[in-house]
Amino acid sequence: GNGNGGRRGESDLEKMLRQLSVCEHAEHAGEEECERLVAAGEAWVGPLRVNAANPQQAFVSCKGLARDVMVQDLQLRNRALHDDLVCVRLLGNPSSHGQEGNAGEVLRVMEERHKTTVVGHLEPWRHAQPPHQALFVPHDARLSPLLVPAASCPPSFLTGGGGGAPRGEV
Repeated sequence: GNGNGGRRGESDLEKMLRQLSVCEHAEHAGEEECERLVAAGEAWVGPLRVNAANPQQAFVSCKGLARDVMVQDLQLRNRALHDDLVCVRLLGNPSSHGQEGNAGEVLRVMEERHKTTVVGHLEPWRHAQPPHQALFVPHDARLSPLLVPAASCPPSFLTGGGGGAPRGEV
């Protein structure tokens, strides 16, 4: 390995899919907790922008910080989508903030702003536990693939009923 869990020649989608199979998100911080951290200068609020060229990476522009906060992976993004208003906290040593850039994590989605219809395709995802989940892959690269519980899928979708694996446009 290369030390960060990536694999040589792995596409961005493959990286996200691998991450989905092991990703457990932290509970969102409470609204009052975020307000307290913002008032104390320990957290900031701003809109999340996902890098379309590298969907693993997102940025948050915050008043009071000279540089954008970089959220480096899906787990640190904590379920936030492109354009959501989020509360972020910087990671690492506070004395290093602003030197190499601000690495951070999303503590809470303060306002869900991504309320447009998302177009993509649904395909079986048998690599995660419990088995027989589906994977929704948005056509917009700024949006992350999502695991969909079997109970939310059409009844015949995951069973296939034919030689090939089902895949549906949604």
